[in-house]
Amino acid sequence: MSQRFACALGVGPLLLASALGAQTPMTASGKPVLVRGEQAGMSNDGKPFEEICDGRLVGIAVRTSGDLHITKRFSISMGEQSGERVTAVAPICANADGQRQPLNWHGGKGTDAEFLLDPEEPFVALSGTFAGRRQNELGSLQVHTDKRSSDIYGVEARATDDNPSNDLFILTTPRWTVPIGLQGRAGDQVSRIGVVYANASDVPVVAALAGNSAGAASASDVQQAVERGLKAKGSMEGASVRNSLFSMTGTGFGCTVEGPLNQIANAASARAKLKQTVAVDAVPTPVPAALVVTARPFDSSSIVPGGNKLHVQLDFNTAAPTAILLVSKQASGDQVVSPIYVQRAYFETTNLDDPGPGMNPFVGVGMTAVFPLASLPAGEFDIRVVTPHQDYTVKVDAKARAKIR
Repeated sequence: MSQRFACALGVGPLLLASALGAQTPMTASGKPVLVRGEQAGMSNDGKPFEEICDGRLVGIAVRTSGDLHITKRFSISMGEQSGERVTAVAPICANADGQRQPLNWHGGKGTDAEFLLDPEEPFVALSGTFAGRRQNELGSLQVHTDKRSSDIYGVEARATDDNPSNDLFILTTPRWTVPIGLQGRAGDQVSRIGVVYANASDVPVVAALAGNSAGAASASDVQQAVERGLKAKGSMEGASVRNSLFSMTGTGFGCTVEGPLNQIANAASARAKLKQTVAVDAVPTPVPAALVVTARPFDSSSIVPGGNKLHVQLDFNTAAPTAILLVSKQASGDQVVSPIYVQRAYFETTNLDDPGPGMNPFVGVGMTAVFPLASLPAGEFDIRVVTPHQDYTVKVDAKARAKIR
């Protein structure tokens, strides 16, 4: 279920290798250092699989079918509109020369479809829903990048009286990693799905910030940040702020602000939640003097379809941020700082006016932005989230400012 009016989690896509073209480090045996992300789905049906590219992940292939599975060997065709599921998945891999490799499918039969990444297009997240009587069949799947989202393959599950949520999942690429394969469980259908990542060793887009002496992190600071994160096990640090809940349109944004040490702690915290260790030498060095701001949309009663006549009907796609700015008050007027890099971020969001039973979260679009740490105001400041519809002001007071490090 969505966490209503919650701020963004600290596992967002900024400072990600996938977004920034980082290199993938290898072990002594020449194999990449793997990071196995969370798997969506609760069923243990089928057999476990892990398909890792010997090169690069350049897309995702899916199969869909309108068959209703009665037993392992017997199914009934329900047609594309009334029983369609994602029956199989495969990573699309390319070798070092850019040549595509044969697909290795995991799951059953169906109609093939592919989503291919453009060159240098960051793979940000994978989302979907599960269906079936026991929520044991992958009902829908969608790929999200910094530029776009794929079609929804299959049919999104909807909440029912028996199941009060559609159990949307969003698997976001962890920091300092690149997607390199898929994992899960599959038989005649896909019962669990996850992404396998590889550690990445550098972040070229913010490399210039690494040499900035302002706010440089010492070895002991980095060590302490990693230790804090490992103890947090999923919780995050930094400033968490939001605009007023009573805006004209009934929507708005919550934001997190992370300094370099916050980012290190939060990355370690996310790994610890997955019961994975993080060594200090896994942290990119020198630590980039970067400030990361992430804007997450609130759940809203002004998102279509549905809609409350008391609120402006707002297409959620047009409410997606187009910019994030830092604004501080100066004697000469407002000082506005623009980021050096921005990237889309994806979050579970709920239409509070959904007329159906239960809650049906969907994928909402936010943004993450990187600023030079030197641009962080000394005192209170505002975050301005710009959308095509209107600008939203999120205030960072002195108490929140003190948590940024």
